[in-house]
Amino acid sequence: MDSVMSAHHPWLPTEIFTPRLAPVDLGCLVAQGRVLDAVADGGTLSGTLQEVACSLGVSVGDLRVAVDELGQVGWLALERDADDQIRLAWAAEAR
Repeated sequence: MDSVMSAHHPWLPTEIFTPRLAPVDLGCLVAQGRVLDAVADGGTLSGTLQEVACSLGVSVGDLRVAVDELGQVGWLALERDADDQIRLAWAAEAR
C-alpha cells in the first residue's frame, strides 16, 4: 500500500498527520491543561470566573475559551448559578 507523505514531515503519511492550519493559542492550551488536571480525578473547580482563573493562574479570557472548547468536546461540565458562581467538573459522558 502506497501512502502519500506529508509535506511538513516527509516521514509521516498524511492519513496519520494533518498539519494544523490555525495557530495554536498557547494561553488557551495552558488553561485547558490546568482545568483538566484539576477535574480529572473527580475534583471540581468553583467560584466566580475571575476566582477560578486566578486559582489556575490563567486569564479570564483564556479560561472562557478553554471551558467552551472542553465543553464542546464533551469533557467538561459547567454549572452556573444566579450569583455568577460557576462549577466545573469532568463531564459524565467522558467517564
